[in-house]
Amino acid sequence: MADGLTFSTPKRRLTIDKCSFRDEKETFKRHIEEHPFNHAVEITVPDCLLENVTQCFQNISPSQDSYCLIDLPVHVFTEVEFIKTFLQNGQFIALSWETHIDAGNCAAVLPAGVLILSLDKDMYEQLGLTGKPSVFQKKHRFNIEINLASSNFVPGKKIYDRVRWCLKDNLPLKFKFLMSWTNEGQVSTSKLHSFFSSFCGQMLPNTEDMKKVQNHQKAPKISFDKSSFTEDSTSTENDVCDCMSFFEWLGCVTCGVDCSAAYSDSYISTLTCPEPSRNMKQLITCRWTGMITSKSILTIIQTVRNLLKTAELPWVSVTVWGFTDCPVTWKQKEHGHFVSGENLYTFVVFPSDQYWLYTAMGGQDVGL
Repeated sequence: MADGLTFSTPKRRLTIDKCSFRDEKETFKRHIEEHPFNHAVEITVPDCLLENVTQCFQNISPSQDSYCLIDLPVHVFTEVEFIKTFLQNGQFIALSWETHIDAGNCAAVLPAGVLILSLDKDMYEQLGLTGKPSVFQKKHRFNIEINLASSNFVPGKKIYDRVRWCLKDNLPLKFKFLMSWTNEGQVSTSKLHSFFSSFCGQMLPNTEDMKKVQNHQKAPKISFDKSSFTEDSTSTENDVCDCMSFFEWLGCVTCGVDCSAAYSDSYISTLTCPEPSRNMKQLITCRWTGMITSKSILTIIQTVRNLLKTAELPWVSVTVWGFTDCPVTWKQKEHGHFVSGENLYTFVVFPSDQYWLYTAMGGQDVGL
């Protein structure tokens, strides 16, 4: 058996904030909108019937939306017709698919119209565009940012002509792209697919998996005000669980870990529901997977807030996972994969219209 002491633990970062939806700065909205590339979102609802959760989310489910998977050259994003149609109207996002951020070349287009190329040294030198060394691989990887939506990025301008020549004639980079376009509040995948009909592509729906969790009869007892942040202490009243222990339990629910059958001396798992805990009638989870827009997540958050106002629930959580091989995460900050590439966040929403916000990043992420 391998000696676990010889392996260093990968660096991770987890921040926890306690906030209110009534905050004039709308911190929650910025946090969601500044993280545009979302692969999955999951809600966890205690003490609520499956049919009630289904009814509550059926009209706003991300499974009603779809996204495109299209194989095309990067220079297409620089064409005038594309820019006028999709970048000057609505919000367009694109992310290279089946690419590896640490070991290959990746590309993305942000909602603000910025094209990002994350290239290895050889590809960067062949392309001929000016970029910056990667924060994590200064000598071996370079990042190029091109503002496609800039008023100066038009035919006849030096920057436009240079970019077009490099991407189309000098080195015609090509990727499979996941892409989505939101216009006037609606995801308009059909128009996107039609625009790129000359390329090999398909429309794919977001999937939905709603279920009753069978192996969790108890949940940690938490309080927005009383629960402490750290995992080695509880509140002064000692009647609620801390934030860290609750987050670990929530991870067990997501991963399907049975906390009800574990014992302190168990060989397989010693994970149990943190104390103090409370009994639940049942626990419902629903996960949507695909390419989930920030607008859809904002709608889910609002629906959760409405649900908590009408139903007697202690809390509801919303967890969002970003794509692991995305060139950037929050605020256009550089992202690397290294061991796992995690970039996720969780809202734990309370009936008081307050929330906890967990933000988890790997060791190769530029901080917020």
